[in-house]
Amino acid sequence: MRRVAAIDIGSNSVRLVIYGVVGSALVSLFDEKATCGLGRNLGTSGVLDPEGRARALQELKRFGALAASSALEALYPFATAAVRDAEDGELFVEEIARKTGLRVDVLSGLDEARFSAMGVAGAIPGATGIVGDLGGGSLELVRLENGEVRDHDTLPIGSLLRPTDGSRGETSKWLDERLCRVKWLTDDKPGDFYLVGGAWRAFARAHMRHSDYPLSVIHQYAMVTGDARELADLIAVMSDRSLSLLNSVSRRRRAMMPYASQVLSRLIACARPQAVIASAHGLREGFVRHRLGLGGSDPFLDYCRFAGPATARMKPDGDAINRWLAPLFADATPETRRRVEAASWLADLAGRDHPDRRADIALARGMNVPSVALSHEGRAFLGCALRARYGGKLNGSAGPAQHLLTPTQLQDAERLGAALRLAHAISPSGHGLRDVNLRLTADSVELNGSQDLLSGDTIARRLRGVAAAFGRAPLLQPNTKAA
Repeated sequence: MRRVAAIDIGSNSVRLVIYGVVGSALVSLFDEKATCGLGRNLGTSGVLDPEGRARALQELKRFGALAASSALEALYPFATAAVRDAEDGELFVEEIARKTGLRVDVLSGLDEARFSAMGVAGAIPGATGIVGDLGGGSLELVRLENGEVRDHDTLPIGSLLRPTDGSRGETSKWLDERLCRVKWLTDDKPGDFYLVGGAWRAFARAHMRHSDYPLSVIHQYAMVTGDARELADLIAVMSDRSLSLLNSVSRRRRAMMPYASQVLSRLIACARPQAVIASAHGLREGFVRHRLGLGGSDPFLDYCRFAGPATARMKPDGDAINRWLAPLFADATPETRRRVEAASWLADLAGRDHPDRRADIALARGMNVPSVALSHEGRAFLGCALRARYGGKLNGSAGPAQHLLTPTQLQDAERLGAALRLAHAISPSGHGLRDVNLRLTADSVELNGSQDLLSGDTIARRLRGVAAAFGRAPLLQPNTKAA
């Protein structure tokens, strides 16, 4: 696994993230943020906040030392709105270089918007709609069509630049005046609204808690547009005392939540998206993807190909397992076949844990797999399939995860789990599956091949489990030459 890092010098915070790079997948290995407030009072003073500047420099020295000790292939420090707009921003960049050795790229507003969109498109393949990245100094807006940037703009309406002396109605008018300058924002084009930035991710977490949602993964958490705006309007008028009840939101974020929610409400009113979707990836990931030239492969499958061998008791041949399972899922949707391929690599995700706990651990790990490019429905599917792989029939044992799936999807997950149980019994690594043939007919699930591999009660029992999942009769034929 390659290792690279980004240092993001923002208007409100400075953050270091170290990524593992596997194919086109970015895996967060280390993530630390310091709230500095570089952009505090920038709108009136025109310069970086002196206290924030000193604090940021102190943190950058530490982050530079951490990066130097982490065996990185590359380090990408960059700065955004506050440094870009401040009269003393260039001097600060020179001071950073002199005192820390870090060479900081100062991004333009349009580049910031473009990289935010690249982060979303890399994490949600085929994303179509509007990306909104709300930071301390600016709001970046980008229109995507099937992952490609079509329009982009940047507005100086970040949380540190919000009006502090007007009513909520006056702030809404102030926002609308600036949003209406983005002519393409109100184009009548279908798509979703993708949330990027800490304050909006905090909003998504609050919505998740408010909805009693069964998962805690923010990435690709989808909200019904009307419900999202209703909660945004509610949070926008909350008092400080009421905000203290938002246990899902950190104390530092709570002060920004009313304004962030008000911006979101006005954007929803303008853009009229089909859904509001949170993205865990944004500017930093887009910048790293750009610098490394990542793309061209599926980041989720790339992650699975790495994680499977790292967690299994025996290094799996996921490609062999996937080919062996293919006859069972030949008529499945492309997305289901993609999930089958992923599960083929992760089939022993909990193999090193205690046998009594493997099924439950596999469910939890499958649902919370630290990868992007996977919907919440996909997480539930993967978790249920892996639970069935260790524990047999689900019979309600997957808990709330089952409520995210349709009956057909739940059936497919259970079928996949049963087939993986059989595959692992025949060949724990998958290498021996080349000597065994699995076939689905109108009446039966047929298994034929080497008698040495197919003898014993375990194989017969697990074949019966697969046949039952598919509503067919089991047919075991050892000694028959595999097709």
